[in-house]
Amino acid sequence: MKPLHRPSRAPIYLSAFVYPGAGQFMQRRRRAGLLFALAFSAAFLALVVTAGLVIVSYYSFALDFHEARASGPSAPVPVLVILFAVTLAIYIGNLIDVWSAMRTPKAHRPRR
Repeated sequence: MKPLHRPSRAPIYLSAFVYPGAGQFMQRRRRAGLLFALAFSAAFLALVVTAGLVIVSYYSFALDFHEARASGPSAPVPVLVILFAVTLAIYIGNLIDVWSAMRTPKAHRPRR
């Protein structure tokens, strides 16, 4: 009787520590890897740009001594929280996808 081959955990580690989509590429699931990599890249870029706008808005308000404003800086903080949640959801979804594909027997995997 042939001993059961335990699947490698390298795809999970790649997706967790290198970049979302890397684990799918290692599993030879190129479409899923490309989807996760592009979605995470877009969400992360939007998050970084929005965080930059929040920082610039904060410092421009704090350092603007010439104009007295009654209200605080108009920074898109709720958008920042939403973008963070979306980015985190893509990251966690990526890990779940790699883990579930690793546990699915090769005979039941769809052909790509």
